[in-house]
Amino acid sequence: MREVYNNKNVIFVGPSPNIINNGDEFGNYIDSFDVVIRSNGGLKLSKTYPNIFGIKTNVIFLNNPFISAPEFNIKEYMNVPYIYTYKKINSNNYCKNIIININELEKKISNVININEPMRPFGGMFIVAEVLKYDPKEFFIVGVSNYDGNEKHFSNYLPSTIKPEKVMSRQKSYHINANKYQKEYFYELLRRDKIKMDEYSIKNFK
Repeated sequence: MREVYNNKNVIFVGPSPNIINNGDEFGNYIDSFDVVIRSNGGLKLSKTYPNIFGIKTNVIFLNNPFISAPEFNIKEYMNVPYIYTYKKINSNNYCKNIIININELEKKISNVININEPMRPFGGMFIVAEVLKYDPKEFFIVGVSNYDGNEKHFSNYLPSTIKPEKVMSRQKSYHINANKYQKEYFYELLRRDKIKMDEYSIKNFK
C-alpha cells in the first residue's frame, strides 16, 4: 500500500454528525485529496449526502458486523480500489482485499502512547496507524468524535444488526478502555503534527 499513501494528501472521513458543521459544500474539500478513506457505511453517506461527505472513495475499512450483515453486497464496492477487512472476503476481483494486521497496528499504537491495561482499539485508531506506516504528505481527519457524549452515527451508516441507540453502550462494552486511549493517541499525533483535524473533530481530542 506504500504507492497508495506515500507522499500523498490523504483524508479519512468518519461518520460523526459533527461533520455537517463544516457546511453544505464540504464535500468539495474532501474530494480534493489524493486519497479519500471511509469506513463501514461511509459509502452510503457519500451517496446520500454528497455535498457534505464528497463522492470520492479510494479506500474503505469494513468491520466484521458490517460484512456479516444480511444486506452486505460486494457489488456496491466495485468502484472502490481497496477494501480493508479483519477477515478475507470474496471481492470477486472488484477490488484488492487487504487484511488488517491487528497485532502490528496495536504495537504501533502502543509505540505512540503508553498503554498499561487491556484495550480493544476503535477502528479509527487502526485506520490512522495503517496510513501513518507509509508516510503520507498530509493526513487529515474529519467527522470523528470519541463517543464521550450522546452523539450517534447517521442511521444509514450502521449495519442493520446494530441499532443507533445501542452504539454508545456497545462501544463502551466491546472496546475496553478505547475512549481513554484514543483520546491520548490522537492528541499525541496532533501534537507531533502527524495528523490534522477539522475544528469540530479536534475539540474532542484536546
